[in-house]
Amino acid sequence: MSFLVPTAPTSHPPEESGGGDALAVPAASSFAYVDTPDFRYDGWLAHNEPRGAIGRAEGDVLVIGGGVSGTAAAYELSRAGCRVTLVEAEPALGGRCASRRFKDEPPRSPNLVELGAMRFTESLFVMSYYLDRFGCVELGPSLGSGLGAPLILTLTRRHVRGGIGALPLFPDPGVVVTWLCDADGVVRWDGQDAPQGFETVYYGWHALATNGIRRSDGAQAFMAPMDLRRLLQRSASGDGGALAAATAAWQAYITAFQGRSFYGVLHELFTGAGPYEIPGGQPWAFDDFDKFGTIGVGSGGFGALYSVGFLEIYRLIINGLEEDQRILRPGVRILPEELVARAGLAALVKNTQVTRIHGSLQEGFRVEYEGEPTDALTDVTFDRIVFAATTRAMEITTNLTSDAALLDARVATAVRRVHVASSAKVAIRIRKFWEDGDDTPRVLLCDNVVRQIYTLDYGAQDGTAVAFITYVWDEDATKQQGLGASSENYGVDKVKLYQNLYAKLLTYAERSPELAAWIAHIVPYTRGSANPGDFADSILYVEWQSQPHFNGAFKLSYPGQDRYVQTMFFDYLKADPDSPAADTGVYIAGDCIAYTSGWVDGALQTGLNAAAAVLTSTGTLYGDAHGQSPMTINKVRGGHNTAAQA
Repeated sequence: MSFLVPTAPTSHPPEESGGGDALAVPAASSFAYVDTPDFRYDGWLAHNEPRGAIGRAEGDVLVIGGGVSGTAAAYELSRAGCRVTLVEAEPALGGRCASRRFKDEPPRSPNLVELGAMRFTESLFVMSYYLDRFGCVELGPSLGSGLGAPLILTLTRRHVRGGIGALPLFPDPGVVVTWLCDADGVVRWDGQDAPQGFETVYYGWHALATNGIRRSDGAQAFMAPMDLRRLLQRSASGDGGALAAATAAWQAYITAFQGRSFYGVLHELFTGAGPYEIPGGQPWAFDDFDKFGTIGVGSGGFGALYSVGFLEIYRLIINGLEEDQRILRPGVRILPEELVARAGLAALVKNTQVTRIHGSLQEGFRVEYEGEPTDALTDVTFDRIVFAATTRAMEITTNLTSDAALLDARVATAVRRVHVASSAKVAIRIRKFWEDGDDTPRVLLCDNVVRQIYTLDYGAQDGTAVAFITYVWDEDATKQQGLGASSENYGVDKVKLYQNLYAKLLTYAERSPELAAWIAHIVPYTRGSANPGDFADSILYVEWQSQPHFNGAFKLSYPGQDRYVQTMFFDYLKADPDSPAADTGVYIAGDCIAYTSGWVDGALQTGLNAAAAVLTSTGTLYGDAHGQSPMTINKVRGGHNTAAQA
C-alpha cells in the first residue's frame, strides 16, 4: 500500500478501467518499464551468465564510480572476461546507496540509516534479481502497525534467498498510522479511508490513477496508469498487441504533456480549466493543492516538486514505484559491495578521483587523477571507459562534457542541462516508543520546513530505533541548509539543524496533547555520555548538493527535459556498428541519466546498458531467448525512444 496510490488489482470491471475483461492480467513475474516497454532487463539477466564474451584484445576497461550502476557494470564486464579497474572517489563503495551507522553504534547493531536510497518496491526487478542471486536479503521485523502483518523471523546476512517482496514494509503514510499537520489542524489518520479534511485530493488522485483522464463528454482521453501497467504485464507474458497498445498509450501522454509541469497538469485536470472531466468529480481549490503538496502521491509531500515535469512523476505510478515499498536489512550498500566482492576485478582503487581523460577510441584512454599514486592508473591505457556518476559530477569534476572525442556534443549538453535535485536528510537514533502490532503513529507529514518524519524499526534488541526527522528536496533542502548554517565555517552544523527542526516541530504540539506526547519521543538517544545534551553521535545528516563527487541527489527533469533524458539514456547505442552516432568508447551510466532516477533499478539499467555497449564494441553480447538485449531496445521498438522527439 501507499498513500494515495491504489494497489493495482489483477483486473478492473469495465466501468473502472474502460477495458473490462480485455485488461485481465495473466501472471507475470515482472514487466518492462513504460519508457522501454519492449525489454525486461531482469529477463535478459536470467537467461545468460555471463552476458557476453570478449572477442578481441580490447579488454581493459576502466569503470569510474563505485555506486550501484558502476559496480553492476564492473561485475558484468568482469564475468564476461574483461580486465576491469574500478575507481571510486569516496573511501567506501556505494555512492548514494549510502547505508550508514551512528558513530557510537555497536558493530553488530542492526540499526542503520539510509542516507540515499531507502525505499524498495517489488517492481525494482533488476535489484530483486541480484539480491536473490546473491542470497543477501535479510528478513526483519514487520511494521507492527496493527495491519495484521506477522512478525518475520530475523535471520543472518546471506542466509535468505528471496527478492524485495520478502522484505518488511516501509512505514509509508497510510501504511502505518500517520499524523497530518497543516494550517487547518492536526489529523490522526489510520490509513483505512481518506484522511479527514483531505477527501477531495485523496479521491481525486485515486480517480486519476484508476480511471485515467477522460474528456468532458466522458470519453477516454488518456489511459489510466494502472491499466497501462496491466498492458505492460500482459506484454511480458508475450502479448504483442498489449505491447503496441501500451506504447501508443504512453506516446499519447508524451505528446500531450512532455512540456508541462506536474502542477500545471494537476491544475488543468482538477480545476476544470481544460477539456477534461475532473477526476473524482470534485474541483480542487487553491487550498487543496496545498494539501496535496503536503501529503503527496505515496511517500510524502510533493509540493517542493510541483515545478518538475508531469511525466517525471507519472511514470513512477505506472512503473509501480510508489506502492508496497520495503526496507532492506542490512542496508542497500550491501548490493554494490556484493557486486564488487563477486566480480573478480583487476583492481579496485578507492579515495581517488579521476580529473581528466585523455585519448580516443582509436588510441586508447589514459587518465589524470587525485589520490595516492597507483600502478592501476598511472601510465595505464584503457580500451573502454564506463563513467558512472551523477551528471553534476560528470560536468564539474572532469573534462567529460568538454571533449567531443569523449562525449558527443548533444549528450554533453543534456548532461549539463538536465535538472538534478537537491536533497537533505536528518536521522536520529531514538528509543522505540511503540509496541509491535499497536496503533501508535509512526509517521508525521506537515506543511512547514520539517515536512516528514519516519520511524523505522530494524530489530535492535536494546530497544532503540531510527527516526528520520526530515527528508526534503529542492527548495526545502535549501531552507534546511540555512537552518543549520554554522557561523564558523558556513557549513551545516547537524546538531544546530536538528535543534531548529525540532523547534519547528514543536509548533504543532500545542494543537494536540496526543501529538505533543508523540513529539516528545523524537529526540536523540545517546549511548554512554554523562551529558544527555551531548547527542552529536546520535545524529546523521546529509545534503547531497554540497557533497564532493556528487553535487546533487538525483535527476528530476523539468518540463521538456525528457528529450535530454532520452539522449543520455540511449547514448550507449552508439556502440552498435549500425548506429549513425560515432562510438567514442566512453559510455555514461548512473541514475541521473535514467528515466527513473532516484530508484535503484534506474541506476542498474544504465550500468547494464554501458556493459552491453562495451561487450558489443569489443566482442559478443548475448541476447535472451528472443535475441533481445539492451542493444535491441531501439530497434525492436515497442517503445518510447522517439517519443521525446514528438
